[in-house]
Formats: sequence, structure tokens, C-alpha cells
Amino acid sequence: MAYENYSQVSWTDGSPLTGERLQQMSTNIQQVKEATDDSPQGLKKIKSSPSSIGDISLTGTTAEIIALKDETGTGGIDNRVTIGPSRYCRITLNFTGFKVNAKGAEDAKYVLELRSGLHGSANTLLYKAEFTPPIFALINVTGANAATISNIALRSDSFKSHFGAGTYQFVENSGAGFNNKSYFAAVTRESGSNMTNAPTYTVPNTYLQLYVEDIGGTA
Repeated sequence: MAYENYSQVSWTDGSPLTGERLQQMSTNIQQVKEATDDSPQGLKKIKSSPSSIGDISLTGTTAEIIALKDETGTGGIDNRVTIGPSRYCRITLNFTGFKVNAKGAEDAKYVLELRSGLHGSANTLLYKAEFTPPIFALINVTGANAATISNIALRSDSFKSHFGAGTYQFVENSGAGFNNKSYFAAVTRESGSNMTNAPTYTVPNTYLQLYVEDIGGTA
């Protein structure tokens, strides 16, 4: 526990320079070091607003939407994360939500995942959130129609469904520490009872953000 062996050493003119006093000063310095080392170290890596995410038609297969990884081979930067031993590491996704482009497959399930590793390679699921989309309909009060169940109508495809936006986080223990670890967020759609003519969907890339922080020691 931080500062459990800390004790103020008082000095006045003529105070003896004893081994006991010097040892307590050394102990105090060590206690301050341990407390400082245990403090959060803050932001490690961040990625914001990745390249445009095109329409996704996949069902049952994930699509990466943003990642912290080594992109130096494609003109980007190395966003892999290094964390020391016995630290808490927080992975945060500011998710802009799903945008479904048309009617259909409303009983499907849309899934958001945070994973460590590389998409399409060895990776580990850290966090998973599941969403059921709203039906592609509205109460049609055009022309003074009554706002009743009998006046439900399908929406035009120009009015997309939007849902699921928010901030999603996962905290992991770094254990013995790690070097150059990658993280990514992915989405998928899991089948409902009828996926015939299932619409495409996307994740708006503006304001989409993934970052990793060191939030303190585990002691």
C-alpha cells in the first residue's frame, strides 16, 4: 500500500545524522516512487475517423471498422500498444452506431465487438454488445391520417435506421506486460428467421474513435 512505511524526518540545527534517519529518508523516497509508478500513465495510442467504411452486406462474418495496429506498410503509423507489467489497461471505442440502409431482416441481430490481436488472424474477444434494429416503419399521419396502428406504413429507404451509438469500454490486466499489441473493433450481423433481401448497412466513420489508456497499477 502506498506510503504505509512513510514517516516524516524532522531536522533542526544540530540534528544527528544517524543511520536510522538516513534509512527512513531512503524508505520515504521509495514510497514516493512506488506511489508515483502506480499512478495512471494516460493515453497510449489513439485512432480517429478512419478511412471511409463502405456498405457492409456480410451476415455471420465480421468486418473491421477501426484498429490500433502497425500500418506503416500502407503509409500509416504504428499504433500498436506497449504496457508495462501489473497495469490496468482500458480500451475505449466511441462508436457512431449502425446505419441500416433499407427495410428487411429486422429480426437479425447486429453485433459490436472489441478484440485484441489482428482481424483475420489470431485474436481474442474482449467485449461484445448486441442490438436488435427497429422495424422499418412509421405511423403515417400524412394528409391528416390518424395516429393509429391502422396507419402504419413502411418508411422510404432514404430514411435510414440508426441505432447503437455510444461509448464502449473494456479494462484488462496487463499481467507480465506486453509489447506491440494490436486492438480492433468489428461488427457483424447474425441471421434472423428470414434474411432474404437483407439490406446493406454501414458504420459512419466521422467521430469513430478507438484508444487505449494506462489507468494505473494493480497494486
